[in-house]
Amino acid sequence: MKKHYDTKIGRIIEKGFDSRSEAALFNYIMSNGMEVIKKMSDDDIRKNLVDYGEKAIIGMKYQEALMKTAVQICNECSVTELMEYIRCYLPFEPQVREMTLYKEDFEDSAADGGWINVIDSLKLDMEEVGNTIQLWTIIPNET
Repeated sequence: MKKHYDTKIGRIIEKGFDSRSEAALFNYIMSNGMEVIKKMSDDDIRKNLVDYGEKAIIGMKYQEALMKTAVQICNECSVTELMEYIRCYLPFEPQVREMTLYKEDFEDSAADGGWINVIDSLKLDMEEVGNTIQLWTIIPNET
């Protein structure tokens, strides 16, 4: 599975913000809506900054970086990419992980049907599959 910083959204966050605060970033996006954020200009961002004072936990530079990164994500990424990133890279339960099945790993089990059995079990078309299958799997909570 890719690391968060190998994704388009992850690279945007690493460049303009701080991945340690990405939950706040996605909260901001979800609270305000992608379509509203897409339309935000630099002037709009400056107008929305709140000065909490010198000793504030959330400074104006942090707010500005958060908003600018949100605008960039909303303009460059689809809703599907956003949801995929949230589901796969933020610490939620249950977790979703990407899994790749390789044809060569199933050739030894040819007596059991091997690769063909995997494709049939997943109800896929042999001609469209090729030598790999990408799956998203849900990792159940361990209790």
